Amino acid sequence: MPDVNASRPYVSPLRERAAQQTRRTILAAAQALFVEHGYVGTTVDQIAERAGVSKPTVFASAGSKRSLLKDLCDLAIAGDDQPLPVVQRPWYQEALHEPDPARSLRLYGRNTVRIHERYADLGEVLRSAAGADDELRDLWRTSEDQRRNGASFIVDSLLRKGALKPGLERESAIDVLWVLTASDSFYRLVRVQGWPAQRYEHWLGDTFCDQLLSRSPVRR
Repeated sequence: MPDVNASRPYVSPLRERAAQQTRRTILAAAQALFVEHGYVGTTVDQIAERAGVSKPTVFASAGSKRSLLKDLCDLAIAGDDQPLPVVQRPWYQEALHEPDPARSLRLYGRNTVRIHERYADLGEVLRSAAGADDELRDLWRTSEDQRRNGASFIVDSLLRKGALKPGLERESAIDVLWVLTASDSFYRLVRVQGWPAQRYEHWLGDTFCDQLLSRSPVRR
């Protein structure tokens, strides 16, 4: 029989919620500072001051500065902290399994823009920091590889539908989609040039279809 008197660890729901809130506050402070001052120009002391916590609390709740940037990028790409890969999320699966090729690409464009609205500023931070930090350079390369892998899923779905332009090879199609989904294009046109996100989404969907499909779709 189990020992009913055996001690068991007790986690207070109130304490756990407080810890989660502290972590969210630290992440928000780190993101604001990274965007304002860059990765190199931001210190853990500044993050602690902005979050209203001690420096040891930053490390205990969220880890090092590198860990903070990595977690922020992961959260921005996924949209939340649920342990579910992006490719398995319903909005990604919707684009992947949409039977109409043009509609599939426009859904992929919609998803890309939603990610960039959360991630583009951090993407600029990561891209700049990668030049000065080997670990962040690896993180940048991994993020590029993951985005290209995501493009391959979409291209393969188009191939199954027989929708690619005649003569357009799989690897070339993946290259095109990978380049077009880069966050720096969104950053320059939306953040710098002031395009509304909806305009960028329509442009991106049109460009996907023009570059990849055997027949240009009707403009919408």
